[in-house]
Amino acid sequence: MKIEQINRKALFYSLLGIIMLFGMFLRLDVYFFNRPFWHDECSLASNILGKGYISYFGVLDLIQSAPPIFMIISKYIFNLFPNYPEYALRFIPCLSSILAIFFFYLLLDKIFSNKLCILVGTFLFSFNFQLIYYAQEFKQYSSDVLMIILSFLMFSKINIIDLSGNKKKCFAIALMLLIFPFISLPTMFVIGAFLLFNFIKYSQKRLLLVLVSVPMLIANALYYIYTLKPAKEIMLGTYFDMWAPGFLGFNLSKNVNLLLNNFEFVFTACKYAVIPLLLFLIGIYIAYKRNKSIDQLLNISLLFVGIASFLHIYPIKERVSLYLIPILIVFVLYSFVIDFKKNKLISTILMSSMLVFLSGYGFNYIKNIPYNPIFKRKDPRSTMQELIKHYKGHELIVYNDASLSELVFYGNYYKFLNKDIKLVRINLSDYGEEWYYSVLKILPKGNSYWFYYPNDYVKKPVIPWLKNWIKNNAKIIYEYEKDTSYLVLVEI
Repeated sequence: MKIEQINRKALFYSLLGIIMLFGMFLRLDVYFFNRPFWHDECSLASNILGKGYISYFGVLDLIQSAPPIFMIISKYIFNLFPNYPEYALRFIPCLSSILAIFFFYLLLDKIFSNKLCILVGTFLFSFNFQLIYYAQEFKQYSSDVLMIILSFLMFSKINIIDLSGNKKKCFAIALMLLIFPFISLPTMFVIGAFLLFNFIKYSQKRLLLVLVSVPMLIANALYYIYTLKPAKEIMLGTYFDMWAPGFLGFNLSKNVNLLLNNFEFVFTACKYAVIPLLLFLIGIYIAYKRNKSIDQLLNISLLFVGIASFLHIYPIKERVSLYLIPILIVFVLYSFVIDFKKNKLISTILMSSMLVFLSGYGFNYIKNIPYNPIFKRKDPRSTMQELIKHYKGHELIVYNDASLSELVFYGNYYKFLNKDIKLVRINLSDYGEEWYYSVLKILPKGNSYWFYYPNDYVKKPVIPWLKNWIKNNAKIIYEYEKDTSYLVLVEI
C-alpha cells in the first residue's frame, strides 16, 4: 500500500472518528441535562407506572402509542433505577441515538464508495438537531431511527436462495420479521419492501417467503386489530387537526407543502428547504437507475411510507417521521453520485458546498445546541415538589386541562395522589378570557386552592388569565413559577 493511500486512510478515519465522537458527546450532553419530562413524556411515562409488562401489547392510556417491546425494556430499566426516572426512561432513546451514528456510517459505507460522501453523510447525521434533541426524550422516535438503519443493513444482506433447506436461517428470519415491528413500527416499511422485492425477483422462492412471513403477518394483524386501530381512532379523534396535515392526498400543492415542512424540520439549520427536497427527488431517480438491491430496498420502503400516509395509516409529519432522516440524507447524497475518479475537483466542491449550504452547521450552531431554549421550557417536576412540600392536607388542587399528564405522572411517582386529595379539573368547552373567568367563579368561596399549572397550551394559554383573575378575586398565600410552569396557593 502506498504512503499516500495510508495517509488518506488515516485522515479519513481521523475525521470520521472526530465527527462521530462529537455527535455522541452532544447526545450525552443533552441527556445529562436531565430536564423534567414535558407533557407527552409524562403521558407515556404514566403508562410505565400504571401498567404491567403484558398490558403494553394493548392500548395505552392518555392517548399514547408506543411499541410494546420498547415499553417493556423501558419499564425494566425504570424498575432497576426508580430513583432516577428521567435518566432511566431516557436511557433507551439516548443509547439508540448514539448507536445509530455508528450503524448509519456502516449503511453509508455499504451504499457509497466515495469517502467524502461517507464523511458528509455522517456529519449531517451526527449533528442533526432533531436527532440530538430526541436522544433525550422519552419517546420511541430515536429507537425508530436505529431500528430502521439496522433493518436496511440486515435485510439487504439476506439472500433468499441461501435459505432453502436451512431451517436455522429460516427460523432466524421469521423471528426477525416477527419481533422488529414490536420494537419499532416503521420497520414494517422495510420488511414490506424486503418481501415484495424478493417476491418479484425470486418467483421460485415465493412459497418460502410466505412461510417465513406467516408468524409476522398473523401477529401484526392481531396487533393492528386490537391495539393499533383503536389507538389510531382515539388519537385522530382527539388530535385530528394536528396529524391530518401529515397525510398525503390528491392535492399536489398540499403534498409539496407537506414535504417542504418535513424537510424544514429535518434540516433545521437550512433556510431553503426546497433545495434538499429537489436533491432528494433527484436522488430517488439515481437510486432507481443504479438498481442495486439496497437501492431498490430504499426506494420500495419509501413507496410504502407514501402509501401508508395516503391511506391515513401512518402520517409523514415531523417527529413521527424521525425515522426517515437517515433515508432522506442517503437520497440527498445520491444526487451527488457522479464519476468521482474523473471529477475529483467537481465532486469535492459539490459535496463541500452541500455540507455548508444544506446543513448550515456553523460553529455557533453546534456550540449552542445544548443551550437551546427547548431544553428548558417546562418544569412540572419542581412545581410538584413545591406542592408536596407546602400542601397541608385540606386544600383543593385545581389543574388545567393541559396539565393532566403532568399531575398523573409526577403526582403518582412521588406517591402524593391518593383518595383523600380533592382534585378539580378545569376543562374549557370554549376558549375565551370571560368564559374562563366564569368557570373560576363557580369555585366555592371560603376555601384554599392550589392551582397546579405546570403546562399550558401554546396556542390557547390560560395562565395569564389565571394570574389576572387572582389579582382581583383571591388572596395569594404562596406562589412559585419556573420555566413557564406555575403553582399558586390562594384563598377565595
